[in-house]
Amino acid sequence: MPIIDVLIADSQYLVREGLKAILSDEQDVRIVGEVERADQLPAAMDRWQPDLVILDHDAPEFFRDEDLGIFSELNRRTNILIISQEHDQSRIKRVLEQGVNAFLTKYCDRSEIISAIRASVRNEKYFCSKVLDILIDNVRVDNVESCVPSTLTAREVEIVRLIAQGSKTREVAETLHLSPHTVNTHRKNIFKKLGIRSGPELVLYAVNTGIVEPTPMRVAER
Repeated sequence: MPIIDVLIADSQYLVREGLKAILSDEQDVRIVGEVERADQLPAAMDRWQPDLVILDHDAPEFFRDEDLGIFSELNRRTNILIISQEHDQSRIKRVLEQGVNAFLTKYCDRSEIISAIRASVRNEKYFCSKVLDILIDNVRVDNVESCVPSTLTAREVEIVRLIAQGSKTREVAETLHLSPHTVNTHRKNIFKKLGIRSGPELVLYAVNTGIVEPTPMRVAER
């Protein structure tokens, strides 16, 4: 089992200690270091060459949204998992535009954090349901502490991308060398995982999470 080297970047001591405790029993996860400020991160990434940085971007005196692009450039093989209190849709979108492929809130539990780490290093997108709610502008104040995982495999991301770009089931099947039946099965699983019921909702998810870029035609259709 490949070892996942993780660097923790969070301004709060208790959060860093909590993450270390959560990950200590995982045989495939190794904490290589921790930092509490953005200016410490470049040297730490150069020293430890982590597979993943777990970061809370929502601490203006320590980490900022605009730093994320810089961190990505330092080591393109290092993925970034955000675990944050952030509930602002526009800020979450800006973070995803910086190349972040996994985003959790601090209401998520241990199993979700472990799943997000493993999905992220496989270059799969992983967003908890609360983040998805925020992205599709469907946040309910009375349900702010409800958070369950919603992860797509690499194959499912490919299928979402093609569907969102307008491909029909047979076209998706031909592109990915699958049977139409297999594509339909994947489609049903995707809808179930994401809790969506229609093609337009899938397109909105794909645009908001950066799987596809929005186009004037797609906007007009919505």
